[in-house]
This record gives sequence, C-alpha cells and structure tokens, in this order.
Amino acid sequence: MRDKIRSISRKRALAVAGTLLLVALVVPFAVFAVPQLAGGSHSYVVLSGSMEPAISPGDVVVVSGVDPAAIGVNDVVTFQRDASPVPTTHRVVEVIDDGGALAFRTMGDANEDPDGAAVPASAVIGRVTLVIPYIGYVIEAANTPVGFLALVVAPFGLLALTEAYAYLRRRGNATADESGDVADGGRDAGEDVVVVSGPTPVSDSPDGFAVSDGTLNAVLGVLGAATAYALAVAYLVRTPWAVAALVAGVVGLALVASVKYGERGASGRATHTDGGLGAVVGSVPERYTVPVVSVHTARDLASLAADLDRVVVYDPDRRRYVAVDDAAVYVYDEDVGGAE
Repeated sequence: MRDKIRSISRKRALAVAGTLLLVALVVPFAVFAVPQLAGGSHSYVVLSGSMEPAISPGDVVVVSGVDPAAIGVNDVVTFQRDASPVPTTHRVVEVIDDGGALAFRTMGDANEDPDGAAVPASAVIGRVTLVIPYIGYVIEAANTPVGFLALVVAPFGLLALTEAYAYLRRRGNATADESGDVADGGRDAGEDVVVVSGPTPVSDSPDGFAVSDGTLNAVLGVLGAATAYALAVAYLVRTPWAVAALVAGVVGLALVASVKYGERGASGRATHTDGGLGAVVGSVPERYTVPVVSVHTARDLASLAADLDRVVVYDPDRRRYVAVDDAAVYVYDEDVGGAE
C-alpha cells in the first residue's frame, strides 16, 4: 500500500510539474503578443546576428517607449530607418547633441564599424528592456502554411479530441456509478455498498472557497470564443502577434478545462467544500473485501481521492471519511486523528 501511495504522490508531483512547464512555455508567447505584460510597448523577432552574442537571430526583444533625452551610451535601442520597413536594434555608442537636435550613433555588437548614419531621436521606437531567446523561431515557423498546420492546427485539434475523450470517459464512469456499482469493487449487489444520502454539506461554514460550475462554464465560453476568433485571425493574417495570441488562448482554455473537469469527481455528483475538502454525506459499510488503509488526516484522504478520481464519503454516525478504490479502501477516522 505504501508503494501505491508513493506512486500516487509521484503522479501528483508530475501533474504539478507538467502544469508549471505548460505555464512556463506559454508565458513568453503571451508576453510577445501583449508586451504590456512585461512593461513594454512593442515586441519584435530578431532576424540578423548583428547584436550577437547579446541578442541572436530567433530571439524576441521587448521594447519600451523612452524619452530620447534619457537614452545613454550602451543602451540598446530599436529604431526605424527610412530605407527599411524592418526596425533595427543596435547599441548606442555615442549621443550627439547638435544645437538641441538629439541623435545617436549606433553599432551592432558583432559589427566592426558603427552604422553609417546617425539615428535622429524621432526615429527611435524605444529601448530594449527584455530579451526572450529562441521563441522567434517558433513564431516565424508558424507564419508558414506547413508550420501553421504543425504548430497551431494540429495541437488545437489534439486538445479538442483529448477533452472530448476525457468527457466521454467521465460520463461512462458516472453511468456505471449510478447503475449500482458496489463499493468493494467485487461484491454482489446489496452487500457493503456505500450509500450516498445526497449532496449535503459536511460543514456549513467552509473556510475555503469554491468556483461554481456556472462560472467555469462562462469562462470556458468566453475563452473558447476568443480562441476561435484568434484561430481565424491567425489563419487569415498569420502575423506573429496573432499566432502568439492563439497559443496563449489554447493553453488558457486547456488550464480552465482541467480545473472544471478535474474537480467534479468520477461519479459526476455534486460535492461540497469543507475547509477545502470536498465530500458527500452518506453511510459506509463496516467490512470490505479489499485492504483498508488508514491515512493521517482528512486532507490526505482528499488528496488521495483526487488522484484516484474518486468521491470522498463522510459517515457522520461513525465520524469516518472513506474513499473507495478497486485496489484498496482509504479511511480517516475523526476519533483517531482528532482535530486537524
């Protein structure tokens, strides 16, 4: 049983690590799409190696608007040249003040000579405040037809299929539970069955908080509509910001969906918050044909039940919390554990 509990703990740790990794992957794209999140005003994908090693091709620079008078030597600025529609990002090597007409001599770190013409203050877009490495390659690839299919359409379709499969599987589990599955996973009907009396709260004064299903549905609806719109825009326009917005929308949709469906429990019944512990009131049997494992606290039991995708049942007569799995029954007795 200890090995099983360790396995469940590892599963939870991997799930948390996976969520953190997902957030870490989407944040850079969200910052590129909305540079204001990082205090910037513009964002650009670097195309050349003139600023290596500080800034390499494929990096993204976040640029913040700045008063030209505050720009000094060694600042990295992004500016617009009349002859090129693509902005240039170089380092300031000299500040030129010719009778109040401010200008800047710039140079790429990898170049041997300064740029040919000074940059007037009016051409400066801003100062580089953040460099995000590598993600420009992904954004540029997504602008091609093949890259768009591989990096946007395929993951979006896979996410939709995964959510549909998970939903159908949960519906199947709920149907099986409502048809009279026995609590011990192998006894005849009528013997040692966990009988749930209804969705009565274990506690009338929860110290946690719960998000209603209606709220999650509303958030999913808004996110779904916004993501669908971002998909259409990214397909028609294929600009870097549109692709980044679509990626952020898809990941946000996945996170909200995981919260919505992960908190419902396998049976699909409503649960209630008891200081953060979801449980339903019912009666539990005295004997089981599978091993019974005692846990230290009710919250430990709730954590196990969440990992096993099971409902916690509280028997007020016996002051016992129970979560039933096919391989074992996990219990917590208030009389033994005392107050948490």
